[in-house]
Amino acid sequence: MTLHHSRHRSTTAIAALAICAAALAPAGCREKPPADRVRVSGYVEATEVRVAPEVGGRLIDLKVAEGDRVKAGDVIAQLDTADITLALQRAAAERLGADAQLRLLVAGARQEDIRQAEAQLAAAEADLAASRQELVSAERDLTRFESLLTSNSGAEKPRDDAATRRDVTRDRVKAGEQRVRAAAETVARLKAGARREEIDAARARLAGVDIDLMRIDFDMP
Repeated sequence: MTLHHSRHRSTTAIAALAICAAALAPAGCREKPPADRVRVSGYVEATEVRVAPEVGGRLIDLKVAEGDRVKAGDVIAQLDTADITLALQRAAAERLGADAQLRLLVAGARQEDIRQAEAQLAAAEADLAASRQELVSAERDLTRFESLLTSNSGAEKPRDDAATRRDVTRDRVKAGEQRVRAAAETVARLKAGARREEIDAARARLAGVDIDLMRIDFDMP
């Protein structure tokens, strides 16, 4: 029984040594890493940052690649600014027009413009007076031809021609009255100057253009 126990203990020790040798064999065969480096395994976490321009445009130059190190203030890309430049030019031209319109409204009409409008009004009134006289003559002729036709002393054609002339002249009088009203309103408007609402609207338009210019200038790189 004692011999059997001793033989069992020897067998166990040999098996343990064999296991240790098998475990240490791969480690002994591996090349040792340099002293200034550490070899590890695992996962590396990183923060992904998406960069987007404040304005739209065609990308014409990309100065960095994925993985490059950048710091605040570095130029990483360049956009084509042709569209912004055109928008700035259009807004500048629109501002010139809005400013000129406001100045005209504030300054009021020139005396030359008022005199010209008054001359147009006088011409319209003269034409209207002539048309009214012609209408009186046309109506008188129509009455005369109708009397002749009633007394069997005239023909229908002269009466019909007189009626046509009366109708045409009547339409001319109506058109002349409209021209006189329009000319008179023009003279009155020029003499009165621009209304406060018109000046306020012109100022608002100019202010809106200024805001557009500031926004476009801010977007410029």
